[in-house]
Amino acid sequence: MIDNVPKFKTPKGRILFTHSLLKDFRLCRRRFFYNYLCLLSPRRLSLPLFMGEFFHEGLDRFYSGKDPDDFIPDIVKEMEQRRRNAVFLDPEEEEQLDVASATIQGMLEAYCRRYQKDLKRWKIVAPEQRFEIPIYGENYFGGKVDLIIKWKGEYWVVEHKTAGRLDKNYISRLPLDFQITGYILGAKRVVGKPIAGIIYNVVKKPWLRKRSGESGANFASRIAQDYHKRPEFYLYRERLYRLTREVHAFKAEISETVHDITNLFAHARKYKKQPDKVLPTFYRNTDACVAKGTCQFMPICTTGWDKSTKALYERRKGFNPELAKEDTA
Repeated sequence: MIDNVPKFKTPKGRILFTHSLLKDFRLCRRRFFYNYLCLLSPRRLSLPLFMGEFFHEGLDRFYSGKDPDDFIPDIVKEMEQRRRNAVFLDPEEEEQLDVASATIQGMLEAYCRRYQKDLKRWKIVAPEQRFEIPIYGENYFGGKVDLIIKWKGEYWVVEHKTAGRLDKNYISRLPLDFQITGYILGAKRVVGKPIAGIIYNVVKKPWLRKRSGESGANFASRIAQDYHKRPEFYLYRERLYRLTREVHAFKAEISETVHDITNLFAHARKYKKQPDKVLPTFYRNTDACVAKGTCQFMPICTTGWDKSTKALYERRKGFNPELAKEDTA
């Protein structure tokens, strides 16, 4: 008998399947179980999510026509507020967040200066647009497209990414990116027009390190200057297309994956009061524990669900945390 399993529930009726949800399921079923059945969210601030959220927020304001001199200071204030509200941070993590805030500030300053011309050559159709597409059964596939533009008479999706490394291995896998095809379908549903393809807009994270005693403002300025001096090193764009057969293959894969997930939901409902018969079907993939940083649910997998691990998480009400800032309970 497996004891002390977090309380879980399975969604019924219409379900919105997102890229993040499907990625979790493919990566590790146990991770999927904690995230989407137990609805657990870590109380500890995630550095990659912190950086990604505020970088995307900055670009959303930039392409909405707001002045960088106005919105970047606001972003800095919002990051500082998030840092003050963070819990369970040790001194090293406090320093990492300080560096992350300065990094985002410098990246946004450099990006807005470099790509100011986008606002003139592109017609901004919809910055950060949510979409939903009917798929298998009564379910939907959904997400948020970073930016939809019209350029030279064609509609394009612009997908913003930050990357620690930007090399041939990163670039070579872009044509296979599962997320891109979904976003092209989503954008087509939003605008009601064919989508020519996607502009993959990659910003490399700086390799600079904060100097001893250096202020956050000075560090951010140094980062912005380095981006300005070496734009080819940090900034990369590539236009990608999707063939009709690739779109059909994507739809088939989505339907098959959703079919697998809904079968697991049915199994979990059947044995809800017998977690020893539920958890084995949501088995671990231990190769994914530290594949891209440490999994946010590692404490539960390594030490179990007890008083100490419960303190590290909170339960959210919403099923898709990646689509909105949802309340927790």
